[in-house]
Amino acid sequence: MMFPRQHRLAWPVLSILILAIPINAFDCAFQASSIDYDLKPLGGLRTSSKENPTPPTTSEGKVFMDLCGENGIPKEDDVADEDQCGPNTKVCLKLLNHKPSASDPDRVTAVVSLWSLDTPEDDVQVTALGKNGRDGVQINVRGPDYAGSVPGFARTRTLSKS
Repeated sequence: MMFPRQHRLAWPVLSILILAIPINAFDCAFQASSIDYDLKPLGGLRTSSKENPTPPTTSEGKVFMDLCGENGIPKEDDVADEDQCGPNTKVCLKLLNHKPSASDPDRVTAVVSLWSLDTPEDDVQVTALGKNGRDGVQINVRGPDYAGSVPGFARTRTLSKS
């Protein structure tokens, strides 16, 4: 099917306009199961880590998150660029390897952006936990694949009141 010349030129312009539609950012004040939540008091950089002995070293997984920040996780002072969380990242995982006797005793082995500022709204689901949300809220984010991870494979973090 052929379109008149003026219509053929309109299709690329229309495609560009569709691609330019803004993505709604995650709002820290939201409703899940008819329950109002406000995570703004949790604003700012938060970290959590877990170490596991892996003789002769210790492995550590460290999560950085700034759920409500407008600019994502800030750069760390005195940390190499390749060891930084990516720009515009809300949640980032760093894998570290500690070996006190090594020339580089604290080595970053991976930096994984799990949730970025431009994650589409449809890729973020919030669910109230427990009766009337008393047990907190679960936020599921469909992030980018990493190291061949299975698409849709859940990487779950649960926020609770405690």
